[in-house]
Formats: sequence, structure tokens, C-alpha cells
Amino acid sequence: MKEKEYETLRQEILHWQSRRFSLVTGSLVIVIAILGWAVTAPDKWSWTVVSAILFAMLSIAGYMTWLVGRLITRIGTYLEVFHENHSADIGWEKRQRKSKRNFVSSKGAYATMFFGVGIISLAVSLTVCKGQPTMPSILLFALFAASFLSTVIILAFGKRPWNKYIQQWQEIRAEETQEIEGKVTVRPTEQIVRSRCE
Repeated sequence: MKEKEYETLRQEILHWQSRRFSLVTGSLVIVIAILGWAVTAPDKWSWTVVSAILFAMLSIAGYMTWLVGRLITRIGTYLEVFHENHSADIGWEKRQRKSKRNFVSSKGAYATMFFGVGIISLAVSLTVCKGQPTMPSILLFALFAASFLSTVIILAFGKRPWNKYIQQWQEIRAEETQEIEGKVTVRPTEQIVRSRCE
């Protein structure tokens, strides 16, 4: 039963990782489509409008990528506390986040990708679009550019709450253990009382 739960949750992690990758690739497709649309009608749009749209879309995609990463972290820490800490045979979730190892971070890779796409999108917009920027479009561009940069910074440097989630799962495990031990100690007492009453 316990092994089945471990395998099921490992599959759940892989499922969300796949969704995360699909989100990123979908964002790239949308960026290419918007830039292609701007190239076909360069006189109709200013670079501020096109860039604002792209930065808004990339900000949403980056934030959703970050949320999925936190969900994966929550599942991974559950596996570590309830499964891996009591087994010498399994330990991927615990071992793969050792700080002394120079493994490539997925969130760092995603942040680099989003930042690169954003810079390329801005460069293409500046080069292609011929429309004159208006003050509202400039303000929109500034707003979504700041949102985009904030998202990239969070993706790149925001630490996943490993320790927080581990502590929460450990507290839940301790509570469950106390409840089980309480039932075990209470049952014999209840039986003695019932036998005396009988």
C-alpha cells in the first residue's frame, strides 16, 4: 500500500513536470505568433503595445510555472518525510536537492529561457513595429516590463520552501503518530473498565 502511494505520487510529479514544460513551450508558440502578427502589419502597432502584450503573457506563464514548481516541491517533501526517511532503498527527493552538488536547477533554466525570450521579443518589436508610441501604451509597457522582470527574478532567485514544507509534513506525521499511540494505550484501559462493569 505504501509502495503504491509512493509510485502514484512520483507519477503525479512527472505529470506536473510535463504540464510545466508544456506551459513553457506553449508560451514560446504564442510569442512567435504575436511577433509574426506584428511583422505582417508593422505600421499598425507600436513597439510598446506589442512588447506590453508579450511581457504580460510571459509574466503570467512564468508565474504559473513558479506555482507548479511549488506544487511539485510540496509533493516531493511529502515523499521525503513519509517514505524516504524510513527507507534505505529510496531517496531521490532527499538526495537531489543537496546544496553541495552543482546540479542544474530547472527553475534557473526556465528563468533564463523566459528572460531570453523577453529580450528577443523586445528587440524584434523595436526593430519591426513602426507605429508611434502613445503615453498610455508607454505606461502599459513600463507596468508589464516591471511585472516580467519581477517574475524572472522570482524564478531565478526565489528559494523553494523545502524546509517549510518538510516541517509541516513532520508535524502532521507527529500528530498522526500521537493519535495512533493514544488509541493503542486507551484500548486496553477501556477493555478493563468494560470487564469490571460486566
